[in-house]
Amino acid sequence: REQLGFEIRMREGQAEAPNPAAWLNVARAERHLSDAQAAASSGDVAAVVAAFESAESELDQAVENAPEWTEPLVLRSQVEDEQHLLAGTLDQLAAMMEESIDWANRALELEPDNAGALEWRGTAAYRQWLRGAVAEELRDDLFRQARTDLRQALRTDGSRASVNSTLSHLYQQENDPTASILAAREAYQQDAFLSAADGVLWRLYTGSYDTGEFAGAESACQEGNERFPEDFRFVQCQLFLLTMPGADPSIGTAWELHEEMVGLLSQRPEFFEAQGRLVVAGVIGRAGLADSANAVIQATTLDPSLDPDREMLVIEAAMRAVSDDVGGAIAALERYLVANSRAAVDQHWWWDSLRGDPAFQRLQSR
Repeated sequence: REQLGFEIRMREGQAEAPNPAAWLNVARAERHLSDAQAAASSGDVAAVVAAFESAESELDQAVENAPEWTEPLVLRSQVEDEQHLLAGTLDQLAAMMEESIDWANRALELEPDNAGALEWRGTAAYRQWLRGAVAEELRDDLFRQARTDLRQALRTDGSRASVNSTLSHLYQQENDPTASILAAREAYQQDAFLSAADGVLWRLYTGSYDTGEFAGAESACQEGNERFPEDFRFVQCQLFLLTMPGADPSIGTAWELHEEMVGLLSQRPEFFEAQGRLVVAGVIGRAGLADSANAVIQATTLDPSLDPDREMLVIEAAMRAVSDDVGGAIAALERYLVANSRAAVDQHWWWDSLRGDPAFQRLQSR
């Protein structure tokens, strides 16, 4: 299906191209971009760099051959954005994103409502905001610009699954899980084979889990595991599903999932291993073994340098809460809020057992 989509784009581009030479440049650039994406998946950095350089060269030639055609400009913007993985520093990332925005602006000068140019300008701005590659006083304006561009791209071309995928992520940052779920669901329905399908399924799972839509969480987690069996997140989500109300708190299954997840970890292995142990503790607590759950929690330690935002305290509080350890959950939340003065207690279903407690109410009103 991905190959079919590529062929369709090539045929459409051939029909739109002002001349055969420019079309051939763009077709070659598309192929090089596809090669870069494939090399990135396999971790071949040298091949990624070479493919991106070839794509840039072809697109520069296409712009020369057809300066009035927006397609090479839009694709050039995409190529610059997709090189973000090669950025070694925030300054390098900012430079790449600024160049992506510049190419998109050139396309928009020729065609003000070009959906592709709006998408990549918005995506580049959002990536700068997300990675903190912009001065603090510019962050709010940059976020608004990104959101406006992405929404306008979708209004111009409602079939762009990649825009919905990015908006789903953006809405998560706005603490709007419902909007995030809707955008992710739309993206997946539009194109279940888009390059970011794993991220879309993950946001469908997290949004559904966080808002208490447990059937949706289970469905997204299961489909993610079937499609991406080597992605640790879709084993991790199976572990979290055991903490949901009504789920069978199988301790044996929890430890098996934890072991399977650890075997797949490549990023932040110490953090996710420890986090997983806390979730297992939550399952143990739900099974009615409070002392055993507490023993696992007490034995789970992590160097603070590996958890600068103290996320482990939130997970500990949540797992104590789902186990009806009200006092322990509130104590963990208090420690978390002391360590993060700007943090707040959200409306997650995890805290349902705490809502009637005055101490919890005080924490919520901070």
